[in-house]
Amino acid sequence: ILEDDYFFLRGGGRRPWISGGLRVKIPTASDFDCLGTGELDFGPQAAILQPIGERWFLMAEARYVVRGDPPGSDYRDTRWVSGGFQMRAGERSYVSLILEARQSAIRGRESMRDLTVAFDRRLSPAVTFRSAVFAGLSDTAEDLGLSAGFSFRSAPGP
Repeated sequence: ILEDDYFFLRGGGRRPWISGGLRVKIPTASDFDCLGTGELDFGPQAAILQPIGERWFLMAEARYVVRGDPPGSDYRDTRWVSGGFQMRAGERSYVSLILEARQSAIRGRESMRDLTVAFDRRLSPAVTFRSAVFAGLSDTAEDLGLSAGFSFRSAPGP
């Protein structure tokens, strides 16, 4: 997944951080192996991070995903929304609690909902380690999950 965000408004104090961007999922799996569609997915996204005090932030994000549609399938484009709270746990560390809802790509299927606890640690001004544990809240979501990775930025962010 490649993702780029642009901060339209850089917050601080009581002023929010507002960003927009583009997310692209490069097809690395195949429909034949039941590991993905083998098609490119992409779409716009927008987010807001509103400070509420010195260590707390209110977060919200919305995405629209244009789904790759391999021959013989009928996937639909989908909406994702999420919201939650983030706490600055130290000079370079953040802990987040996020509720996410993702519309199913299959018509007539229940939307996927999950709850995520995330930990981010800024390793340098340009590199952040990100990790998360999530639990599915709907029958269509995964039961439990774990993710970890790094994000890189060329301009300072929140």
